[in-house]
Amino acid sequence: MAISLEQLVGHWHRRDADDAESTLPEQVEFRPDGTYIARSQGRRSDWDEAAFDIVGTEQLRVQTAWDGNAHYTVMLDGDDLLIGDGEHRIAFVRDK
Repeated sequence: MAISLEQLVGHWHRRDADDAESTLPEQVEFRPDGTYIARSQGRRSDWDEAAFDIVGTEQLRVQTAWDGNAHYTVMLDGDDLLIGDGEHRIAFVRDK
């Protein structure tokens, strides 16, 4: 199923913030203008504050903290979001 930018808009947090193997942030806010703000406490994340977009039907492209573009697979089921970086699949939950 195709994911739209509008479906990602909002605040999300990692279901398991203790998973130290992934460099995805602990929290992220996707904004309607195609930008995001990411936060992590006490750990390195490849995301900070930049642009994102949907490529194809289930690909998320994120401009990283290192001024590069990273591609992730995404699956959305209601308020549950899975983001895959090739090695890990990290679960996020929409904040209410």
